[in-house]
Amino acid sequence: MKDRRQTMTITIAGALALGVAGAWVPTAQGAETYTATLVPMNAKAAGTEVRGKAVVMVSGADVTFELQAQGLPPSMMHMAHLHGFANDGNATCPGTQADVNRDGVVDLLETESTSGVTMIPFNAQPAALKIASDTYPMASKDGRIAYRQQLSLAGLSSAMSTEFNGASPGFSHRVIFLHGIPTTARLPTTAASLPGVPAQVTIPIACGKLVRAD
Repeated sequence: MKDRRQTMTITIAGALALGVAGAWVPTAQGAETYTATLVPMNAKAAGTEVRGKAVVMVSGADVTFELQAQGLPPSMMHMAHLHGFANDGNATCPGTQADVNRDGVVDLLETESTSGVTMIPFNAQPAALKIASDTYPMASKDGRIAYRQQLSLAGLSSAMSTEFNGASPGFSHRVIFLHGIPTTARLPTTAASLPGVPAQVTIPIACGKLVRAD
């Protein structure tokens, strides 16, 4: 598997959000559904507490990703991804103990022991697994986002297997992170990020564990 920490670069969108695109779409009856309740992370650094919900719905040959959140730093793009382990180990959201350098921030690299690596982006083309993108959700002026993408389950499964040495989508083993605070926000100099990417872009601001719905 590639070392995504070495290859990932981020495009920061400069445009302001024009509003929340799309409406929250209820899940279909009979679908295989996974849900995650997003809870705040790094609220002090973000200056806000982010909350929301994510849904992954498998129905027939398709999989649909839905995300709704509020309390985000407004008028900016926020990366959102499913994270996990290539061996399909069980990923969990990190607690404050993940702040191993005790700088008051759980940075992206400090999440890897509990949550694994970045896998599936919630952007315009999730199955492409291209993390660098300027098509992630844009927060509205009141700090809300809504996102929905439907794609081929077979296409996503094939991409996952190729990129992560045979890994499956394994939704029940994944967590979802929302990232990003304003680039002008101050962080400890010890807050780590990916090479060449400001920590403000990758800092996790919410996390939720996907759980199979009954």
